[in-house]
Amino acid sequence: ISYDEWEESQRVTRERKNYYTFVASVDFTSCQQPTPSYRRIPGDIPLPSCSGRTPLCDQVLNNRCISIPTGSEDFSFKSTRKNQYEENLFKCEDERFELDMVIENNASAIRVLEPLEEKIEKMTPKEALAYKLPKSLDILHIRAIARMYGDHGYQIIDLLNKNPTVAIPIVLARMRQKDEEWRRVRVSMRDTWRKIAAQNYNKSLDHRSFYFKQEDKKRILPKNLISNLKEIHHYIFGASSVGGGGSGG
Repeated sequence: ISYDEWEESQRVTRERKNYYTFVASVDFTSCQQPTPSYRRIPGDIPLPSCSGRTPLCDQVLNNRCISIPTGSEDFSFKSTRKNQYEENLFKCEDERFELDMVIENNASAIRVLEPLEEKIEKMTPKEALAYKLPKSLDILHIRAIARMYGDHGYQIIDLLNKNPTVAIPIVLARMRQKDEEWRRVRVSMRDTWRKIAAQNYNKSLDHRSFYFKQEDKKRILPKNLISNLKEIHHYIFGASSVGGGGSGG
């Protein structure tokens, strides 16, 4: 590609006014380099909006520079191949992590809804009609509620927004029920997870398990056995045989 074509492609990319397209396609060597590992995003590229930013965040967080790999960092990391015993351990760990996350997210949502339930119980009918769901319920709590109701989760979220005084006590009772159920499941699964770890841990340390059988098959092939025997014979008897023949002549 010629320089003019490259320059034109850079101009088209920037004219798209799309941050994600820019980051995915642009050659960062054309950007200003404040440090060896960072490139400054051109000012005409609009940044994605973030509703969670505070004035302090705007003051101290980096908005205009992007980190890029340099030197040896530019090589993609290649993880070692896992044997079946390692896979069992990783699967067990993933199950424990997922269950812990579900329980803790559910418990966090319960802690947020409980004060609202107490507040609703003290309201007059008129106050209850005018009550709106507060902003203390964030996206993690919403996802916890939606997960609990499956396909109808976001219908429940919609009802929480439209009529929180009726929906909150019902949802909270359901979340307490699921909290007890999931904690019982976690306790009952501990023995299973402990057995899986005990059965697979020592074998998971064998990192040559993939290659041992392949090498073993090669070693016991008749051709390789004969070759090895010839090498051993030559090593033990070769020099003496040659010497013996010379002295006899």
